[in-house]
Amino acid sequence: MDHAWCPLDERVLMILVDPDEEPDDPSAIKLVTDNTLGFAVWGEGEEWVRPAMVLDARMLHDDEFTADHILAVMAHELAHINERTEDEPTADRIGALILRELGHIGAAKLLEAR
Repeated sequence: MDHAWCPLDERVLMILVDPDEEPDDPSAIKLVTDNTLGFAVWGEGEEWVRPAMVLDARMLHDDEFTADHILAVMAHELAHINERTEDEPTADRIGALILRELGHIGAAKLLEAR
């Protein structure tokens, strides 16, 4: 498990989990069970005191994922956090707006095409 600040919003922590290396980690189990590349944590409660996104670290080493793909995943999860929504189309729409505002047009187009 590794972590860094999200390059799209440095107030949000990114936690990178590799389910192949840490199969018993609760975050890894959620990634695999939900068949997802990431999930958002709004930063409430005792365990999570700040907003965070948990991302599947395997995509960082997978040739099928470009930098735009990874930015699109980050923006999608950031939109979940910013809008406090679980609605996937809303996260795609708001994530694309975030990417366009920051000049990541290729990544924005990926979310808009979903």
